[in-house]
Amino acid sequence: MKFFKTIFFSFFSVILAAIAISSCTPIAHTKDTTTTTYTPSLRDSAQIFIVGKTVFGVVIKDNNGSAIPGLTLKVTPEMTMASGMSHGTPVESIVDNGDGSYTVTAYFLMDSSGGTWQLHFHVNGTHLSNQIPITVGGSMMSRGQLKGIADLITPDSSMPMTTGPRPYFIFKSALDTSGASGSHTIDLFLAAREDMMTHVAVYSGQTLTNEMSKAWTTGTILLSVCNTWNGTACTAWSDLTDKGTGHFTGTGLTIADTSATPGTTMPRFVVHLNVVNTTAASNEWKTTGGVPGAGDGTGPTEFSNINQ
Repeated sequence: MKFFKTIFFSFFSVILAAIAISSCTPIAHTKDTTTTTYTPSLRDSAQIFIVGKTVFGVVIKDNNGSAIPGLTLKVTPEMTMASGMSHGTPVESIVDNGDGSYTVTAYFLMDSSGGTWQLHFHVNGTHLSNQIPITVGGSMMSRGQLKGIADLITPDSSMPMTTGPRPYFIFKSALDTSGASGSHTIDLFLAAREDMMTHVAVYSGQTLTNEMSKAWTTGTILLSVCNTWNGTACTAWSDLTDKGTGHFTGTGLTIADTSATPGTTMPRFVVHLNVVNTTAASNEWKTTGGVPGAGDGTGPTEFSNINQ
């Protein structure tokens, strides 16, 4: 009897040990090594890009060729100039249309005559290897430019000792001068350069960075359009409303044609710009060359002439 008890105990011990070992053995799982590769394309292959405001669509597809909505998408237009230097351009918004297509609103600084434009894409934080080359047409006079004086930046971080006046770019978002005087409407988009690849919308309360990498905050932004032009200078201005998004609007205006020969050449309009720096408790009229002008917004270097 003792012999059988010994045999039973030994057998029972082996069973328990086997159960213990099996319970500690990890279960093998099959690892999913599939990586989604996204491919961008233009929604419309005949899309036209111009200096100034361009609204265009892109489609993002996965490995299976399915258009994917709900992505965190960043689109960066980049121009490589003949000198080898590159710069970006302001991108105002990217809207997910819910069907795998996305609508991009960008404001192009230059046409393709000075270099090569490409669209770069980041999906969910990852830079895609696919770029889309584009051709940008139009005239440089389709947007305005004024520069800071004491408002300086370091445009290229690879050359930290190189500083220069900050450029402000003024773009037409919408303009209607077809009606009678006193019924014109305008919507301008204002952007400023932080560095060669970064351009931000400007409005009261925006944070910008100076040439010393110090942040400062904008106060009142005075962006005005000329309503009375005497042939060489503006004698009356209409201040536009800061919408807090980079857009400045006006309705019921008289927008003067400031072209050389009104009625026979491309109509134009004039704007001037004053930006308050609340951090430094100062304000500055921006100028065409980044050097002091009259200091009151009326000098010949203190306004920018833009094609209507």
